[in-house]
Amino acid sequence: MIPVAPRLSIPSLIRPSARDLGSHAARLACVVMLILSFVETGFAIDYPARTITLVVPFVAGGTLDTQARLVAAGLSERLGKQVIVENRPGAGGSIGTGLVARASPEGYTLLMGALYLALEPALRSNLDYDPLRDFVPVALVAQSPFLLVVPGSSPAKTVGEFLAYSRAHSEVLSYGSPGASTAGHVLGELFKARTRLDLVHVPYKGEIQAVTDTIGGRLSMMFVNTMASMPHIRSGRLRALGVTGAKRLAVLADVPTLAESGVPGLDLLFWSGVLAPAGTPADVIHRLHDEITVVIKSAALIGAMENLGATVTLGTPAEFGQRIRADSDAMIKLVKETGLEMKE
Repeated sequence: MIPVAPRLSIPSLIRPSARDLGSHAARLACVVMLILSFVETGFAIDYPARTITLVVPFVAGGTLDTQARLVAAGLSERLGKQVIVENRPGAGGSIGTGLVARASPEGYTLLMGALYLALEPALRSNLDYDPLRDFVPVALVAQSPFLLVVPGSSPAKTVGEFLAYSRAHSEVLSYGSPGASTAGHVLGELFKARTRLDLVHVPYKGEIQAVTDTIGGRLSMMFVNTMASMPHIRSGRLRALGVTGAKRLAVLADVPTLAESGVPGLDLLFWSGVLAPAGTPADVIHRLHDEITVVIKSAALIGAMENLGATVTLGTPAEFGQRIRADSDAMIKLVKETGLEMKE
């Protein structure tokens, strides 16, 4: 007899067994995991492949510029690629900030931002970017209070003496700031409202020239952060009359807070940090955050900051974002409550 081959149905030829299916699924899962692992880590491994630009939206030599150059130097060493600082001043920081907001979100154009990012939404209606929507926070760097300073030649030794002298003399009083809607401008207008002094605002493109003109007596006063003013205070060319915030500064323990001096409500603190354009890959943000954290935790950088009255500030990108939003909400509330008008 001729042997008869076993009958095979069509479905049995094209459908694998349950055991085969399990084996196939396991192999497929392994392949998918390998692909995902490559996708998640491959970009970070390749980043950075070229020079990174850290934009400072104010003139060279100021506080933000100084901090940016410290961070850039440390990052260059950590990443093995050059990180250059590019100054793009103008319009209270909005020119350079807008440039970064419109940059390609690949991690090669970054912003050295500061408190002004939280102030602008409440104070300016003509911005071509949204500080909260168009950026991804990367890492906080430092914070410090502001100081009310007068020329070293001023007869005033305290806030009270400054107010008394100003009211007894008829000359035009002025205060300088790094530009419209910056913290120096906001604090100047708040001080003007709280004390009822007639102060003329003189905006600059950065704090250095404003500090220079205050030293020279061409400005009556200004609010400036500690890093830009401490060397001049120590030399006697500037005199600090008061400090913003809730407590005195350790390196200027004899200078009272403005609240102690009878001018409450001036509680702004300067902060700085690195941000990237919205849409920058998460692994790039995490890499940059981790490396910047290592840089700012160095003993040398911490010492330099503390010597100038600033404190290195650590935190996650999410915490940085919360800080910006909280300060922005506080400024919006302040504007509504006080009717604060920011005049050029």
